[in-house]
Amino acid sequence: MEHQEIRFKELPVVLLITTNFSLNGYGFYIAKSFLEFSNVFVYSQSHDLSLFYYIHSKPATMATTRKLLIKFPKLSKIFNPSHKIKFPLLKPEDVDLVLVVDPVICNIDLHPFKKAIKVYWAQDTHIEEHKYLHFFSMNLQDYDVIYVAHLKDLVAYKQVSGKKVAYLPLGYESDIYRPLNQLEKKYDISFVGSITQQRLQYLDHIKRRFNHLKIYFGSAYPNDANKIYNSSKIVLNISRRNELNLRVFEVLGSGQFLLTNAVEEVQTLFNPAYHLDVYSNADELLDKIEFYLKEETSRNEIANNGYREVLNKHTLENRASQILRDAGLY
Repeated sequence: MEHQEIRFKELPVVLLITTNFSLNGYGFYIAKSFLEFSNVFVYSQSHDLSLFYYIHSKPATMATTRKLLIKFPKLSKIFNPSHKIKFPLLKPEDVDLVLVVDPVICNIDLHPFKKAIKVYWAQDTHIEEHKYLHFFSMNLQDYDVIYVAHLKDLVAYKQVSGKKVAYLPLGYESDIYRPLNQLEKKYDISFVGSITQQRLQYLDHIKRRFNHLKIYFGSAYPNDANKIYNSSKIVLNISRRNELNLRVFEVLGSGQFLLTNAVEEVQTLFNPAYHLDVYSNADELLDKIEFYLKEETSRNEIANNGYREVLNKHTLENRASQILRDAGLY
């Protein structure tokens, strides 16, 4: 007990406000990533089906349909009561860092945490409705630092908040997504994710040209997804809105070859044909599938390069240490 008390005093105290804190939830893995560097206390907020979340979705609805809140931002106060954090295990004056992570989208009362550095990590900035929620329901001006997960949104968040805004991409959980070298390659191609019309169109192109290939196309839980990636010669990424999504980091973290749609942001972090490869249209995708199925050596070299890159730079532990370092706490 004495050792734990000394450790508590030595390490910074982080209050993480997040959603989806169930085991295997993204909030759980973010909390876990801070454990090496800090004492972490988690306040997990429910959303989606709660009345509280529904109330705070109203500003986004108004903003995206009639743009009222752009002209009259004070209207959001009608729908935006202050949410007070009740956390009996922790005194506000003991907190060094308050980190609020998207998709938490309500106006949180941060005033009790006078000594703490207040940080918001906006992750779904590529979705317009989420962006408006951040702008009109978050009181971004109350934060000391705002991180955005997508590079193209830096300027907009700076203009709205008037605060320091920095780029912090998504990170992956390296204990889940990792190489499993003992697995055989039973799939020629795989895609793990929700099924949309756009993605089905790509699948249809692939099947029409390569009707003999073994393909996995569908959803899976994280541990199962990692096994599928490790059992695949080529893993596809088809992002919904031309964004750098989490799947890019997870596939590379599994140590497998990734073929992703050509997104500008992907190419700011990774080098095509070295860490992964990209396609611009269906024809190019089909040509590259044909090429890489024949070129196992090239495929494996690229996969190894991508794995080393994400393991060194893009884990959730990397993101946690960056946030603490920027706050002067690491």
